[in-house]
Amino acid sequence: MTSYGWLELREKLDKKLSFRELAFLFLVRPAFATALSIILLTGFAGAVLVSAQSSLPGETLYPVKRISEDVLSSITGSKVIKLESRAQEIIILSQKEDEDSDRLKESVIEYEVTVAKVEEKVEEEEKKDIEEALEKHKEEFERIYKNSKSKEEIKKAIEATKVKWEETKEETDRENWFERWKRDWNRD
Repeated sequence: MTSYGWLELREKLDKKLSFRELAFLFLVRPAFATALSIILLTGFAGAVLVSAQSSLPGETLYPVKRISEDVLSSITGSKVIKLESRAQEIIILSQKEDEDSDRLKESVIEYEVTVAKVEEKVEEEEKKDIEEALEKHKEEFERIYKNSKSKEEIKKAIEATKVKWEETKEETDRENWFERWKRDWNRD
């Protein structure tokens, strides 16, 4: 029986391969393997991204969530995406039975930082959307404030929702005045 296997192998080795068979061996098989690898990697990356969306600060996939939000925010140009995510993290962490005050504190700080960044770089067209989102967050934070063990942190989150657009407008007016002054000065 073993000699038959060796004979069959010998026949296959002695047989000359046609161009079509060679092309199949060297082109199609590696291309199929490469395509399959790409599909599997894409599927795995997609699964990681989807599962990362529900992660909270301190969890393993949280950095993946933040990176995906940065990419999505850059692509869409919307800053509301990050605000919504930070607010949801505060809400979820405050409603857990085993409320972890350190993680909640970290989330509130991240929310405050995100609001501050949005205040700095907001476009006029997006102000209304941001104001609506912040008002919705304020209402939600006030609702959870009553039942939260970490009232001080929730209070900070409520304070962060109060955006000061006027300051930004005054700074813009000052910059415009300075630009006009420079332009007039250079004319003389």
